[in-house]
This record gives sequence, C-alpha cells and structure tokens, in this order.
Amino acid sequence: MYFVAEKKYRTPSFPQDPSCERITVMTGWLLPRADGTMALRDAKVFVTDCDEKEVRTALPLATVHVSNQAFWVLQEHGYEDETYLIAEIGPADVRYPITVNGGGC
Repeated sequence: MYFVAEKKYRTPSFPQDPSCERITVMTGWLLPRADGTMALRDAKVFVTDCDEKEVRTALPLATVHVSNQAFWVLQEHGYEDETYLIAEIGPADVRYPITVNGGGC
C-alpha cells in the first residue's frame, strides 16, 4: 500500500505571513508481513511550508502481478514536474527499475 500522510502546524513558516503554515509530508509503502503486522519501506519525509516546493508524492495508476511479483505504475509529481515510474514491490524493499520524465514547467 502506497501512502501520503500530511501534518499541518499552527506555527507559520514566516512571521510576516501567518497564513503560510509549516507542513510535514511523509510518503512510503506499507507491506504486509507474515505475522499480520506491516513493514514500512522507502519512507520519505518532507518538512516544508505552504508552497510545498520540495514535496514529491505519487498517484498509483495500476498494479500488475507477474510470476508472484507485484509492480505498481505510478505518476509522481512535484512542484513543477512529473515522472512516471514502475515500482517493483519485494518483501524486503521497493525498487524503481523504470523512471520516465513526464515533463514540467
């Protein structure tokens, strides 16, 4: 399972702009273990402000199962660009064997 978690703080990033909150964004994968618990893989944490320029999150488009292996097709987007990825989900890690730049501003 791919996830995006976001926490907004009441403290502004800049005292002169109280409407621009500090934000923490975390992305990653939760993989089931044999004992019923979940393992966190490929976690990324972004500490940013209201413009979220540093943040990269993904939109899962499809899952493909081939020979007991799961592959996810993702559209990852940042502040000014996007990338298309194939994620190979293994029991111990997440790999990205194919990454294609989708363009940007």
